[in-house]
Amino acid sequence: MSENLHKVLYLSLKRSKMRNAYLFVWNPKFWKFEDLEEKLLEIKNLGITTMDWKVQSFKKIQLGDRAFVMRVGKNFRGIFASGIISRLPFQGSHFKDPTKKVFQVNIDFDNFLNPFTENNLALEEIESNITSDQFWTPHQSGIQIRNEVVYNLEMLWNDFIIKKGSGLTTTSIQSLFEGVPYEHVIKSYERSKYAKQLCLAEYGYECSVCEMNFEKTYGLDIGKNFIHVHHLNEMAMLNAGRYTDPVNDLRPVCPNCHAMLHKTKPAMSIIDLKARYNTRNLT
Repeated sequence: MSENLHKVLYLSLKRSKMRNAYLFVWNPKFWKFEDLEEKLLEIKNLGITTMDWKVQSFKKIQLGDRAFVMRVGKNFRGIFASGIISRLPFQGSHFKDPTKKVFQVNIDFDNFLNPFTENNLALEEIESNITSDQFWTPHQSGIQIRNEVVYNLEMLWNDFIIKKGSGLTTTSIQSLFEGVPYEHVIKSYERSKYAKQLCLAEYGYECSVCEMNFEKTYGLDIGKNFIHVHHLNEMAMLNAGRYTDPVNDLRPVCPNCHAMLHKTKPAMSIIDLKARYNTRNLT
């Protein structure tokens, strides 16, 4: 990774509160990963795949926290996946004993390598580049990674993923970089799906203007978890990318209200459009 990019990410971390990061483990001796091919196909086609994972620190972990998965055991120990926590801890069945209940979380994975065939970010490389008291091969899954090493782990993992050709991941940083213009027939703007996820985890799926909920209006089968996300400072006003705070910079809005917000240049504020909407519906 370039020195300039390191500096940008470092300054972003200094400006914003970093979310906690947690280390999950996988041991092929105990879990054969029978749905691995399905998960690898999802990450290839959709850019994301979701899994349940046992979590030890269930009292502390929060939505949007960072997750890394370490292969443990005798061979090929190393990190092979990263993502964010997308569901708070719940009690589910233990993978070895379905009659036993354990706390689990959902993890939305942004990077997921095949731990059987691909080179992981080796444990030896992690330990040689990150000097700390962090224990990288715990017996329990879902323990918190020490805050003072999270930044260095992110940088090491990003360098490794870039070499794999998967691109940069920045979801441990609450301000997420997005908005770099790229050319097709018209100019569009790269947006972070993780920023959207963190926004919706905070505000839910009701429109911030008209309070419409698609699940309530159209039913569970087509309406669940559908909503647009609006940038309070629109991307088109920028000449380059920027860091977005998912809680302070984004709001969920329905497509109709989203279109109305952008009827003016610059975009109308949500407060002004909500006032207009309320006035029209009172007359």
